[in-house]
Amino acid sequence: MKKILIVGGGILVGLLTAGVATIYLSLGSMLTDMIETNGTDILGTAVTVESVQVKPFDGYVSVQGFKIKNPRGFMAESIFSLAELTVLVDIHTLGSDLITVQKLSLIEPRIYYEIESPSGNNLARLARNID
Repeated sequence: MKKILIVGGGILVGLLTAGVATIYLSLGSMLTDMIETNGTDILGTAVTVESVQVKPFDGYVSVQGFKIKNPRGFMAESIFSLAELTVLVDIHTLGSDLITVQKLSLIEPRIYYEIESPSGNNLARLARNID
């Protein structure tokens, strides 16, 4: 009986470890899907991300290849693109009223402003999509 409990406990610990490892390793793809799905729904135009890297115990998040597609009727492919966004926070401040951001890095941010008469510009159209 004792042997069955030990084996059962070992299997349970193994399954829990595998589950936690799977979640930890898939955080980047989960965040990529969340950004693309929610961003597209909110903005009314396609939002894409190449990849997301997360190191939760270090307070590190990096988003690569972030793009917001231009609304319909405008020439440029994207209204906004960002090669990389990196954020590093002090994880000890996450439960407090004030979160300490140790690093915030934006690499190659680009905003494409385009005017289309008479309906206005692409930024105004995107803002209307949000409402």
